[in-house]
Amino acid sequence: MSESICSGCTKALAPADVLYTGEAKIVCAECAGKAEISRDEARSARNIKRAALTCLAAAVLGFGSLVTMFALGFWACAVISVSAGLFAASSMLTNGERFLRYLSAVDKTVIWVCTLGGLGIAVFETLSMFAIIPLLFHFR
Repeated sequence: MSESICSGCTKALAPADVLYTGEAKIVCAECAGKAEISRDEARSARNIKRAALTCLAAAVLGFGSLVTMFALGFWACAVISVSAGLFAASSMLTNGERFLRYLSAVDKTVIWVCTLGGLGIAVFETLSMFAIIPLLFHFR
């Protein structure tokens, strides 16, 4: 039997130690583990971006609920917006380069703009709901 070569670290592998990637490349157990961790970290980075977009979308839907006087929808959207925004902001501030290395500069900017915009709208909505800021609409 012939030995195989790992495509990641070029280590010789016995036939029983051969693993394959999604692209059908031969890898050792160490390289397969590193690739799996890298893939999971990239997914986590995408989840941070999704949380930021969810924050903004829920804030806009909450504002629509506030304008149409649908209080139950407002509260649900406010909770979703704030929780998603806090998750995205804390992930951006505390995770350092672990997850953020998988995000481009544009992705990071989109995350911050969506998060801050969503949280800002949620604060405005909440202050309007409690009549601290007057919110008047005139329908004709």
